[in-house]
Amino acid sequence: MSFTKTLPKFPAGVNTNAEIKLKFTVMPDGTVGKIVLLQKAEPRLETAALNALRQWRFNPLKDDRVMEGIIPLTFVLR
Repeated sequence: MSFTKTLPKFPAGVNTNAEIKLKFTVMPDGTVGKIVLLQKAEPRLETAALNALRQWRFNPLKDDRVMEGIIPLTFVLR
């Protein structure tokens, strides 16, 4: 199994750039567990970022450790 990620889609009707910072846990099976917003933005952008990160899959760990990570997601209007 390999790392897979879904990038968030820019929500319709949002006309602002933003950076959202998320802290998350990776469970031993490679799924994303708890997610905490560290840097907030427009609520629809937050929802898009959270929904995308929930779909990410990491390589499973060989033991029962839970890993943590922080990721910034930047939304830029084009």
